[in-house]
Amino acid sequence: MLLGHMPTVELLKKYHLMQFAEVTRAVSEGNLLLLNKALVKHETFFIRCGIFLILEKLKIITYRNLFKKVS
Repeated sequence: MLLGHMPTVELLKKYHLMQFAEVTRAVSEGNLLLLNKALVKHETFFIRCGIFLILEKLKIITYRNLFKKVS
């Protein structure tokens, strides 16, 4: 996801990783509010997996996608 490639919902369902569905949607749409809510909502899961701080970097990509929409 940090490279800009978002997994499909079908792939997330297949591997039982629906915690990422809101995150991928937020990043794709450039929706910072939804991204923050998704990170807070699933914070314990992401921390247990050891990826919470990595997912925080998705904010930069979310900003990029937001600016693409605006321009």
